[in-house]
Amino acid sequence: MPHFLKNSTYIFLLITLLACAPTQLAQQEQLNAIEPITETHTVSTEELQNVLAEFEKLDQQHNTSWKFEQVPDKIIPLSAIEPWTLQVRELQENTTDKATKHLLDARLAMLRSQAAQYAMFSFGEQGNLAMVQQGKQYKVIETIDCDDAPTIIKTAEIRGESYDSWVDFYVNMDYVLMSSKKAKELLGTGVNNRTKYYYNPGIAPTLKILQATQKALKEQCNITVDLLSERINKQEKRPEGYIPEV
Repeated sequence: MPHFLKNSTYIFLLITLLACAPTQLAQQEQLNAIEPITETHTVSTEELQNVLAEFEKLDQQHNTSWKFEQVPDKIIPLSAIEPWTLQVRELQENTTDKATKHLLDARLAMLRSQAAQYAMFSFGEQGNLAMVQQGKQYKVIETIDCDDAPTIIKTAEIRGESYDSWVDFYVNMDYVLMSSKKAKELLGTGVNNRTKYYYNPGIAPTLKILQATQKALKEQCNITVDLLSERINKQEKRPEGYIPEV
């Protein structure tokens, strides 16, 4: 992965993130629509098949493999994020099936998460702190140049945005996989092995990394920053059973 991207690329990524991010009202509507599933639902097989066929075409056009993407380890090329986003938004306009809508929401969320990863790269090593894992927690192991604090904070905020989008992906994809047996068959995976393609632990420790970052900034630079409370509150508002176990 590149360690530095030009400012123009960073600006493009911000525009992309804003363009494909749902509004606050839309996010709340999505949240209200996602309820714990106690029984399977009728799924429009035709709509779901059509969308999956379009996904396959996009994979071929942009040399991607959407089923096997993982954040941050296996993300698609930067050049593929914008065309994928535009095509998925077009598909949304002609979709009425609930499960298929959640699949499209999941795809956009994954694209947002990956775009944020590239935005993080634009800050290079200056914005990323060296850490080690100690048990279930993380600890910063470098001496911080406090002049770099604004860059460190911005990088951490974007890391959090990437994580938020990944959680949105997780929630929406879980809905699709649990909506019907037919949906699971069409997606090529079952409940017992759905983690194989769609869920990845690589980004899962983000909250602990953010916690270590704000602790180190306080201890070394006497800078207080809150990178967690809004994120935790958002997860607590999700329906029970739809928060990733990380």
